[in-house]
Amino acid sequence: MTDKNVFSGPEAIRDFLNPGKLPPTPLVELPPSLNALAEDGVRLQAKLMNLLPLGNVKAAPAFNMLEQAAKRTTR
Repeated sequence: MTDKNVFSGPEAIRDFLNPGKLPPTPLVELPPSLNALAEDGVRLQAKLMNLLPLGNVKAAPAFNMLEQAAKRTTR
């Protein structure tokens, strides 16, 4: 990965799908209308997991399981 979030070479797709090689997932602060604790001065942030390449939070453990399985079969 480069600092421009560009993946290239023979492992480009694997690197793009690897959660450990991605830039940090964005956080956004919830507006007071969605934050029941706003009146108490609590600021809530949501992590935009839908921006992960595979689209959901289950992608990271799934990728890791597949990666470990691939390592076991290539030994």
